[in-house]
Amino acid sequence: MQRRILAGTFVLSNRQYSSVFIKAQQLRSLLCEQVEVAFSQCDAILLPTSVGPPPDIADAAGTGIEGYCNDAMTVPWSLVGAPAVSLPFAPGDNDHMPISMQLVAARSNDIKLLHIAAAAERAFAISDKQDRAIV
Repeated sequence: MQRRILAGTFVLSNRQYSSVFIKAQQLRSLLCEQVEVAFSQCDAILLPTSVGPPPDIADAAGTGIEGYCNDAMTVPWSLVGAPAVSLPFAPGDNDHMPISMQLVAARSNDIKLLHIAAAAERAFAISDKQDRAIV
């Protein structure tokens, strides 16, 4: 987290702020357009929440590249304002928590996404009631 804050502070204080900000906004707009096209063909997308199993709690605060790799699975949806929900998908092995998947829907389709998530939970036969979505 500290690295991200420091990187953000550097970019915001950089003399190139306006060009960096404008390029970032242009990239975000392009991503929004591409996501909109994708959701014109489906109601939701099911994909991994992370690139691997969740880390042990002691390792979760680590500063490895794994955290940045996992961001690649969730940050794009935040950038475009798409609702997403993470669901336990499969039990983990003895050393790890359950594997999760995320469902993502088009902007402003939060309620539809929650209904799809509830149906997915039933289909996946998820039994841990603490992890269930409420619809």
